[in-house]
This record gives sequence, structure tokens and C-alpha cells, in this order.
Amino acid sequence: MTEDQKVAYLAGLVDADGSIIMAKSKNSRYRHPAVIIANASKSIMVWLEVNFGGVGWNNNASKKNPKFRDCYFWRLVGTQAVDLLKQIAPYLNEEMKTKRANMLIARNISRGGGRYTDAEREQKLQLERDFIATSRCPERWAA
Repeated sequence: MTEDQKVAYLAGLVDADGSIIMAKSKNSRYRHPAVIIANASKSIMVWLEVNFGGVGWNNNASKKNPKFRDCYFWRLVGTQAVDLLKQIAPYLNEEMKTKRANMLIARNISRGGGRYTDAEREQKLQLERDFIATSRCPERWAA
């Protein structure tokens, strides 16, 4: 598979089974960009880790209830997520995901440690507000 084919395949996975979000960790003041994919195929999650980095994990649903299938997750965060969005954005078909990807590509100023000037801090907070406004339920994510 060529690199272009891999990127296009990943865009299809994001369109079908993925999310483009701004996640907030427990120890952070600010949200950070993230790409997350959930799928029942462990081999796809391993392929994602090998080809794009990130972290994969299993929810172990079958251990909790034998009627359930395990679900596997893959996540890429921060500047790595934005770099990935730059690659897959031309291939995305889902309107909201395309809008969110382009917003993060154009306006992201994330950097480790959360050290921002006052102007950068306001830009970051405005990006968060605008991003949350694209949600189906923006009131759910209000600070």
C-alpha cells in the first residue's frame, strides 16, 4: 500500500468510525486536538499504531459480559493529531469532520506545558469555544 493509499484509508476510518475532538485531560487547563477511532478489529488498531503512531487500547467488554464484543480504540493527540489532520483532510468526506479538521489545522497553537502569552491564550480559548460550538450538543461541553 502506498503512503497516499494509507492516508486515504485512514481518512475513511475517521469518516466512518472516528472522531475529531478537543479533549481536556485532568491536569490541563486547555483542551488539545485529538483523533480517535473505535473499531471491533484489533488488526486495524495495530495497523494504525504501526503506520501512524498513537496509542491503542481495548475496552475488554467481553470480560464484563460474554454477550459483548471487545472494542478497540486508537488515539493520536496534540501536534501529532494536527499533523495527521493535515494529511487526511483532503480525503475526508463527512462535512462536520472536514470542518473540524480544517479549523484545527488553521487555528491550532498547541504547545506542551501550556505556556502561552495573553494573546495566544485568548486565541486558544476562542478556538475551544468555536470548536465546541460545532458540536451537536454544545451546551454539554460548556466549561
